[in-house]
Amino acid sequence: MAFLLRSIAAIVLIAIFGSTGAAESIASNHDVLPSAPAEMPQLSDPSPMADEAGETWSVCGPMRCCDGSRLDRLWVVSTRRLTSDACRANLVRPSFDVLRTDGCQRPMPASLHQLLDARSEGRATLIQIHGNRMDPGSAIERGHFIYRNLSVHLGPMPLDYVIFSWPSERVGLWVHDGREKAERTDAEGLYLAWLVRELMATPAPIAVIGFSFGGRIATGAMHSLAGGALGGRALPGPPIVG
Repeated sequence: MAFLLRSIAAIVLIAIFGSTGAAESIASNHDVLPSAPAEMPQLSDPSPMADEAGETWSVCGPMRCCDGSRLDRLWVVSTRRLTSDACRANLVRPSFDVLRTDGCQRPMPASLHQLLDARSEGRATLIQIHGNRMDPGSAIERGHFIYRNLSVHLGPMPLDYVIFSWPSERVGLWVHDGREKAERTDAEGLYLAWLVRELMATPAPIAVIGFSFGGRIATGAMHSLAGGALGGRALPGPPIVG
């Protein structure tokens, strides 16, 4: 039953607020984190979006929303080159591929150092996790679509918006594909838990949004952060609760 409930989760929204105490309990050494070559997916040209009033707008610009009132940073953290076997996942220093994108979805090489060092107190981070059957380019396009819809409802504080891109391309027929992806979510939950823990070294709010299997990854990450096991593996270090 627990497997079924996690698998059919539609949308999960979890907010985690880092505290000074939590930050002090996390051993984070950004200087030793690897920076692997980032994947450079091919993206389609952005087209204007229509709002509810029928008016069209575009998000083209250096990290700006449609009306230029926001100056957010958009990131892509990809685990697609990493193993999806939870037993073999590197939970000490996973070598994520990291990109930054602008409002027109143009990818630019970046590193995990830059993402972690760019965080500052009071600047929230929102991590968005896509669902099944998304290639790298589609994952970024979907992430930007969600960002555009969210940005008009956000407050004035700039945001770090992170698209968590995991290996969800189609694998065979639906039944085989679903089982394969369900198994992958254990490793992905561990990777996400590692990332959230590193982000919590700065006492700024973090939110996680997951759709479909992305919801399973999000709940798995929260379970792992609190000391639970996924696929027989636990995240090294003390648990984070509350």
